[in-house]
Amino acid sequence: MKKLTILVIILSLFNASALATDKPIATMNVKIQTGNFKLQDLINASSLIANATPSKIVDKAIAGEVITLKGKKYEVRFFSFEDTTNKLPKTQTFKEYAQSNKITELASVITTPVPGIIFESFDFRRAKLNDAVYFSMAVRLIEDQK
Repeated sequence: MKKLTILVIILSLFNASALATDKPIATMNVKIQTGNFKLQDLINASSLIANATPSKIVDKAIAGEVITLKGKKYEVRFFSFEDTTNKLPKTQTFKEYAQSNKITELASVITTPVPGIIFESFDFRRAKLNDAVYFSMAVRLIEDQK
């Protein structure tokens, strides 16, 4: 199930849903827009994400965590934080990394790969740090509490 979730996230982020049809990519409309919260909001909502340290292995305890962001419930569907060159201190937390690199104000991106499934995500590409640190995370809206 987690492998399927990761695949859905990857496909939605790269507009790869076009591969499942015979329509040209240029005519596909995967809805992508600026999200509803900042990276700092996610860090504040999840101590597991805030306190994660660099690892080559995805921490399975984080996926599945239910958090509340701006009055809405989300499930953490994916989180990875990896220092590919081993330059970061092994004990540096993701929160410390985000703060020291001034990316806490990075806005989430909303993707809707299929109707009724709403993901908000962050990744290293949009941070544009070029430090060989890989991070990627996605949460899925599960309940609007308005």
